[in-house]
Amino acid sequence: MSTQLIQQVDLAHEVRGLKRKIAKLLRRLEQPVDGSDYTLAEWRAKRKISKAGFYKMMGAGRGPRTIKCNGIIRITAEADREWEARFTPAEIAAAITDQSNEGTAA
Repeated sequence: MSTQLIQQVDLAHEVRGLKRKIAKLLRRLEQPVDGSDYTLAEWRAKRKISKAGFYKMMGAGRGPRTIKCNGIIRITAEADREWEARFTPAEIAAAITDQSNEGTAA
């Protein structure tokens, strides 16, 4: 009987340890890998793009690549550099402003 009790105590201790490890890993997933990833708000602030403009740009297929990690959408530094190299400022401005004008030209 005492061996069963010892096994249960050991198992409970192991489960608590695993829960702590999982919680630590989940916290790490919420943070940028190298400190250079951006949340959407951070990226928009860096690029001086409004929230509405960002979603217009994404709808036009001119936004940066995003990743979803533990329910949080991020833009990696690499995706930011790719986005910057792919589009000129004029193309971005057009995507932000002209999206709402589509279909109105005769």
